[in-house]
Amino acid sequence: MVGTGHGAYSLARGKYEQATRELAPTGLMVALYAAGKGARALVESTSSGRASLRRLSALDVESLKAVVKELEVQFGPDAVRDVFSLLRGKREAALFAAVEGPAGVRALHAARGNLPRAQALLAERYREPSSASATRGGVARSRGGGRPSLPPEAAGIPAEVAEAKLRQAEAEAAGARLPMDVGFLKKHSETLRKAAPPGAAVHALWADYLSYLERRTAEVGQRTALKGPLEWAGYQGMRDRYARGLAFERKMVALLEEDAALPRAQRRWLKDFDQPRIETHVGVAKADLRFADVLVIEEGPPAGPTPRVETFSLKSRDLKLLKGGELTSQMIADASSALRYYGEMLSIRRPGMQTDAQVQRVRLVYEGGALKPLDARALVDAMKKTKMEVEGVEVVVQ
Repeated sequence: MVGTGHGAYSLARGKYEQATRELAPTGLMVALYAAGKGARALVESTSSGRASLRRLSALDVESLKAVVKELEVQFGPDAVRDVFSLLRGKREAALFAAVEGPAGVRALHAARGNLPRAQALLAERYREPSSASATRGGVARSRGGGRPSLPPEAAGIPAEVAEAKLRQAEAEAAGARLPMDVGFLKKHSETLRKAAPPGAAVHALWADYLSYLERRTAEVGQRTALKGPLEWAGYQGMRDRYARGLAFERKMVALLEEDAALPRAQRRWLKDFDQPRIETHVGVAKADLRFADVLVIEEGPPAGPTPRVETFSLKSRDLKLLKGGELTSQMIADASSALRYYGEMLSIRRPGMQTDAQVQRVRLVYEGGALKPLDARALVDAMKKTKMEVEGVEVVVQ
């Protein structure tokens, strides 16, 4: 990790060529991967407004170690050095890798440093061929307002879960939106295909955005849309938050699995279980069909008539600028949703687990770190008020 600090700082400030000189190959992989959004994730602003390297938490360090090991297993030590040499002295390639993270690194490696080919490879990975969608019920229909393609950051997640999460992220996005006017949207799409905004054409998400815009235009025409499509900048931000949320989810699941492996007295999260079984993305029906981020069920002999069941709702929501009433309102809304969809009596729909279950506890877990509210007193107050307002939901900032 020697040199990673200076290299990450240079990369975060846009000094891509300098960063490739300062970072060792493994350090570069770490910087590019951090939080799925490159070295910018390692930098935060101080109270004076100046940028500084963020102190890594133990969770960050363990996650980065796992990432480096994963990349070395996938690429091999020589391949990691090959990628490093491909970036050295090539500003546009380094920019591409910094923006796209590990997916961009893989594409550059496959393209042997040929940037246009790497961009094409990565863009292709954001969608599946229509034949794949037709044969296995995938989510890659880019024409006629079909379902959205499965993003590469959602690899390993069931297609219907990835789609549901993406739609939720889009619905909650606060970015500027285009008007709900089909005629305008069609003309706007044609204009963008002929002349993309500066820098957009080389972005791996650009082709995906055009497909998204076409799909949402169809939804507006069918009167199934509640909001207009996001503008390009807002779409990028939404996809960043989507990837960040999936990364946080993976970290939390790893933490819970480690917790479950400990003796019961040493656990932090699952002390109330004898033999906890951790399941992710479980289909549950209550107000409607949803996918619980994490469902924990007792595998050992039940203490009562039914096994103990707890659910976790994981949120990577940027709370740092919320204060007072805004923060409280947001937490109460999130806790109410968690209780409504994942609390009380649930009908578990996953094959092999189909049953009705009484949920003993719902945990709403927010990602902390740079997303944590700046006003610590306001955070404590908001958590207390949420606990009083929404019984049965425990709020935690991780």
